Amino acid sequence: MEYNIIRMNNIIAYRPTERFTDVVEDYDKYRPRYPAFILEALEKNYKITNNYVIADVGSGTGIFSRLFVEKNYMVYGIEPNDRMREKSEQEFALFPHFKAIKGTAENILLADNSVDIVTVAQAFHWFETEEANNEFYRILKDNGMIVLVWNERRNKDNPFMSKYERLLRKFCPDYNETNHKKFTYENIKQIFKGHSIDLYMIDNIQEMDLNAFIGRVKSCSYCISNENKNYNPFMKKLNDLFNTYQNQSIVSFDYNTIMYVILK
Repeated sequence: MEYNIIRMNNIIAYRPTERFTDVVEDYDKYRPRYPAFILEALEKNYKITNNYVIADVGSGTGIFSRLFVEKNYMVYGIEPNDRMREKSEQEFALFPHFKAIKGTAENILLADNSVDIVTVAQAFHWFETEEANNEFYRILKDNGMIVLVWNERRNKDNPFMSKYERLLRKFCPDYNETNHKKFTYENIKQIFKGHSIDLYMIDNIQEMDLNAFIGRVKSCSYCISNENKNYNPFMKKLNDLFNTYQNQSIVSFDYNTIMYVILK
C-alpha cells in the first residue's frame, strides 16, 4: 500500500490524502452521484455560465467535476492522491477543458484571482479549514464563490438506513472520526463568518444491487480492511441486511444532498 504512515504513541494513522488509495475503483463505480439540480440552481440563481473557471478541490475521481465538465466548463481538478487523480484523467481524456493538478486544499497551485468558483464535494471535512479557506480566497476572483456539497444519508424513520448506520458504528472504529455530519449549518456560518451563505437541500437516491451495495461500503475511508479480524463478520452482517431489505434484488440509499453557496 502507498500510505504515508504516521506513528504516534504506537498508534498508526494514515494521512487523509492517502485514505482512498486502495479503493479507487470501488469509489468511482459505487459512490453516489450528484443531482443535476446543483448546476441548474447555480446557473439560474447566480447567473454562472460555462465561461466560468472552476477549481474542484479534493476532486477525487471526478464524480462531481463531471457536472461541469460535460457542460463545457473549464475545470481544474485539484487532487493529491495519485491514483484518484489518474482515474479522473482517464475519465475525462476526451475533454480538453479538464485539467488535473496534484495539489491540496492548503496548497492549490493555481494563480491568484484565477478562478470564478471553488467547489468541494464530500471533502471539506478533510481539510485544515483556516489554511484551505486562505487558499480559496487567494485563487478566487473578486466576485467568486465557494460551493460546498455533501451527500448525507437520511437515516431517520428508515429501518434499513438506521440498521446500516449501527453496523458502521459497531464495526468501523474510524466512522465517528471521519463523519462529515459534524459540519452543520451553524458550523459553516462560523467558518465563513461575514459572508453571505445560501443553503440548498436536494433529494437524491442511489439504487444498488448486492455488488454495488458492498462496493459502496468498501469505498469508504473508514471501512475496515480484509485483514481485520472483524471483516468477515461485518461482510456477513451487510449481506444479511441487504437480503432483509432488498426489493427485486435492489436496495436504496436516500440522501439529502446539501449545498452551501458562499459568496465572496
